[in-house]
Amino acid sequence: MKNNGRLYNLNHCTYRCEYHLVWTPKYRGHTMADKYIKTQLKRIIKMICTWKHVRIIAWHIGDDHIHLYLLIPPKYSVSYIVGLVKSKSSAWVKKTNRKLP
Repeated sequence: MKNNGRLYNLNHCTYRCEYHLVWTPKYRGHTMADKYIKTQLKRIIKMICTWKHVRIIAWHIGDDHIHLYLLIPPKYSVSYIVGLVKSKSSAWVKKTNRKLP
């Protein structure tokens, strides 16, 4: 993947697919208020995006929601990337915090 100023190139296309994604945890609880959970969520999201060649343009992890501004290659659907990020991060939070449902 090469950067051509504002456009990105793959073998078959030139693209700039940017998406602003926002989601909340179940019941909009303050599950992400802990600083340790926020840093680990950032680490997990960064690992997933590196693995799938998704660029993180901007992000914010609040106490009750997550904002991601991503540049997703056209070979992946938005729903696939969102599902991957949400499932992996949710599994980690549930595994490390026994008090959460």
